[in-house]
Amino acid sequence: MNLLTRWVPFTWPSVVSYDFPVHITCDVYLNEVAYWRNIPAKVWGYYIGGYQVIKKWLSYRGKTLLGRSLTQDEAREVTHMARALAAIVILEPALNAN
Repeated sequence: MNLLTRWVPFTWPSVVSYDFPVHITCDVYLNEVAYWRNIPAKVWGYYIGGYQVIKKWLSYRGKTLLGRSLTQDEAREVTHMARALAAIVILEPALNAN
């Protein structure tokens, strides 16, 4: 699955550093029609267990792998996942301080 990430307002490397300011976002394109807008760079680049979370989740749901397109529930799950990861990114400094 080839996910296209369009950074707003300009293009960044595919590997995201945690040093990016919070306000930098990207648009994550699943195909020519379906995409998620304004995903914070720190959320798109969030790693757990050595894997970029959203990218990995989407890679297991590719049309060639499943033989079908994403369902609406699966597409919504990406939005929910991005929101949950955003909360973790926001809370991370306080969590690490404990």
